Amino acid sequence: MAFTTPARLRAVLGADQPWTPLAEPALRALVRPLGIDALTVDPTLTAPAPVPGPVPGSVPGRGAGAPVAGPVRPLTASAR
Repeated sequence: MAFTTPARLRAVLGADQPWTPLAEPALRALVRPLGIDALTVDPTLTAPAPVPGPVPGSVPGRGAGAPVAGPVRPLTASAR
């Protein structure tokens, strides 16, 4: 997702959204290794910000992020 002006970014994502100016070729170079080949420029609708909640895998009363007994599996990612 990219915006052509800071005002457009603020209108969609809010004033608290951090941002960094990048030229389109630089942005494409950053996301290409992630398998992303399409950019949305100046979107007018986005999902609402997530509501803070419990950390997945934590046990209530043991603190956020407390480990839960169980097998550890490596995380993997794949691009298209």
